[in-house]
Amino acid sequence: MNALSRRALLAAAPALQPACHTALRPGVSVEAIPSVTAATGDAKLVGDCAAVLENERAAIALTADFVPGDEPPAVRAEEERLGQEWDALMERIVETPATTPAGIHAKAALARDTIGRYADGTPMLHCRRDQLVWSLFKDLLGEEAQ
Repeated sequence: MNALSRRALLAAAPALQPACHTALRPGVSVEAIPSVTAATGDAKLVGDCAAVLENERAAIALTADFVPGDEPPAVRAEEERLGQEWDALMERIVETPATTPAGIHAKAALARDTIGRYADGTPMLHCRRDQLVWSLFKDLLGEEAQ
């Protein structure tokens, strides 16, 4: 497979809407992640991004009815398992270079959605570095970051 240049990938990234969104963004489903065939080379990467979102949804649902620290042992054990799975997925995503516009889009959207948010949903952009990263997300994703 011929690798695309980084310039070509970045130029194509804005056309890949909609973005993948985290479980913490109401009303958005994993199905919003761009579909990719195995031939693209980034199908595994995009799938891992979707798996992170499913993992987060499962962790939120698992602990929703408990006060932090008061979960029963079985819930704590499952929360630990989900945390280990999340770590393994994120490590693989971080170590996998995106080679297609869909891969870049999926990673950028997942990174955007992992930024902390206030209760009202606005991102926590405490310094110029955070604002720069948020601006880059808007450039790469071709949408107004929310």
